[in-house]
Amino acid sequence: MAFSLKWAAIMSQAALISCVLSLPALAGQTWAGSGQITSGSGQGGSVELRLEVDGKRVRSRSGPPLEGQVQPESATASATGLNGSVRTGSGTWRFEQSGNELRVTLYQGNQIIYYRLRPQ
Repeated sequence: MAFSLKWAAIMSQAALISCVLSLPALAGQTWAGSGQITSGSGQGGSVELRLEVDGKRVRSRSGPPLEGQVQPESATASATGLNGSVRTGSGTWRFEQSGNELRVTLYQGNQIIYYRLRPQ
């Protein structure tokens, strides 16, 4: 009897772990939209970007690589919304959120890409 109870407990835990692992990550908000290369290589070209935002942490799901914490531009920057910048190996990302629009500018050397994203 004790063996069957232990076995049932192990199977229940395995089933629970399996269910949890099959769930998508509980992230904050997904933002997606298109952008324009405004200067540099590919100028005039259209590009797409999809970001996962959790608080002030951002990660790209498509587009140039991005993962980091948005830092406010100044001590007096707005505490609401996603406003500030992140420096990564792919360049400097600047974020300006206004309601349901997130404006993102990526500076990569002489190339500048401007995105307008909406929540998904």
